[in-house]
Amino acid sequence: MSTAAPAPPPLPMTGLSAEDAALLAQHLVPRSLEAGEVLLRAGGAERVLVWVQSGAVEVRLDLNGQRFTVDHFGPGAIFGELGFFDPDHVRAADVVATAACEALILPFSAYAAMVSAGEPLVVAIEEQVLAQLGARMTATSQRLGGLLARRDQPSAWQALRRFLGLGA
Repeated sequence: MSTAAPAPPPLPMTGLSAEDAALLAQHLVPRSLEAGEVLLRAGGAERVLVWVQSGAVEVRLDLNGQRFTVDHFGPGAIFGELGFFDPDHVRAADVVATAACEALILPFSAYAAMVSAGEPLVVAIEEQVLAQLGARMTATSQRLGGLLARRDQPSAWQALRRFLGLGA
């Protein structure tokens, strides 16, 4: 009875040439997480880029004993780009699996080797990171706009005081 090697995980990027797909697969490190498991820890300086294949993670920030959820990422999401591209960056938040999760990790050392070799795959990786950053910035701007709009609206208490002639 022969035991076949496990199938490689699906690649996180589409539209790659067969050569680029093989090169990327060779450098990705699969990681399985259970719900509640920390993938990246605040204070860490790992230089990795992470693609979520399945499941979900959230970015958690602890400030003065209070926990805030900064963002959620599901299948297809990329994160870790700040620490990946900035060698001086120290992570400010934890990234924690909220469900069973499969992720693919690209270590910076592998990326740097591809840059040195002039691999075209580097451009495809950077384009995908930039596209997701742009989408994330747009979503953040929309959420911030909504928060600011609500701030400028009078509260029910303020409206009642005005209605009763008691001032704001």
